[in-house]
Amino acid sequence: MLQDTHSDLLTIIVPRHPQRGDAIADSLRQAGYALAQRSKNEMIAPDTQIYLMDTLGELGLAYRLAEIVLIGGTLVPHGGQNPFEAAQLNCAILHGPHVANFETLFASLSEAGGVAEIADAATLAAQVKALLSNDAARQKMAHAAENYGAQMGGARARMVELLTPYLVAANAKPASTAASAGTGIETGAKSKTHEAHEAHDG
Repeated sequence: MLQDTHSDLLTIIVPRHPQRGDAIADSLRQAGYALAQRSKNEMIAPDTQIYLMDTLGELGLAYRLAEIVLIGGTLVPHGGQNPFEAAQLNCAILHGPHVANFETLFASLSEAGGVAEIADAATLAAQVKALLSNDAARQKMAHAAENYGAQMGGARARMVELLTPYLVAANAKPASTAASAGTGIETGAKSKTHEAHEAHDG
């Protein structure tokens, strides 16, 4: 739908199951698309329309290459897929109506202005065209998603910061004191203290 107005558009497809790559490639070629398949080490040429990244562990690379991302798993009623990595990597994010497994995350991203919902191929094409035609709007959407990702992405570090004093205190206590506290973390510390004593006695 976008070829007439954006003939140089490159679409990157990243299958959730890379083993389907050959079947997807065959289907796309039969439909007449100029395709490059990553698992076959095929290079992108000036006339390539679709780059099929049917490899493992490279979704982040695809997000870094793309300015606009469609979370494809949200188009079918299976709970959706997580948009968080796309948000962290400065992408304008589009999604379908099926987001049950990540409803809160999508709602928060929507409130921040980092995502937009599409319903079908026609609304997808219209939304992509609008974003490609308006750099400022696309960048605003991508930055909103990235800012939200940055705010939420520090949760692990904050958790470690909060727990560290308790872990240090537990490891510093004698085994009997650690056991009396009755927490799972300190019970683990007690076990390690016993192991150390047994190793020393042995």
